[in-house]
Amino acid sequence: AWENGGDVNHPFTSLATTIASGTSFTVSHKSTGSNRCLVVILQSNEQCADPSGIEYDGTAMTRVYSYPSAGNTYVGMWYLINPTFGTNNLVVAQADSGAGSITNNNITIINLTGIDQDNPVRSAGNVNTTGSSSTFDLTTVAGDLCIDAITVDDGPTVTVGAVI
Repeated sequence: AWENGGDVNHPFTSLATTIASGTSFTVSHKSTGSNRCLVVILQSNEQCADPSGIEYDGTAMTRVYSYPSAGNTYVGMWYLINPTFGTNNLVVAQADSGAGSITNNNITIINLTGIDQDNPVRSAGNVNTTGSSSTFDLTTVAGDLCIDAITVDDGPTVTVGAVI
C-alpha cells in the first residue's frame, strides 16, 4: 500500500519485451509531476531470475517484493522516490536463468504523484499458490493506494475483485 494515496500520473507504460537473448533491456520513460514515485512491475510466464538491478536514469530502484518461482512464473515490484524529471532510460539488468529467459517479460511502469517522499510504502506482501483459488489480504488505511500484480501459468481463468 502506497502511503498517502497519491494519483496515477500519465504516462503509464506497459509493454512486453521481445529481445532474443542478453543480459539487460532498456526502456525510455518520462517522469512528470510533483512528489513523484516511479513504480516498475516485472512479470513473466517463464521462470527467470531476479534482476541484478533496475535503474532509472542511473539511480537504483528499491525492491518492494519479488517472487522468482520454482515453477514457471515470475513477478516483482520496484520503486524509486523522486525520480529524475523528464524522459530518461529505465534499465533492467536480468540474465537468462537457464530454465527460462527474459524474452517474454512484461514490464509495467507507473508514475505516481503526491506520494509521501519519506515513507512511501506502508505494507507489501505476496502469495504463491497452486490450485483453483488464491486469497491475499493487505492492511491499508484510508487514502492508501494499492498496486497489485498477478502472474499465472497454464491458462487458468482469473477473476479479480476487491472489497474496500
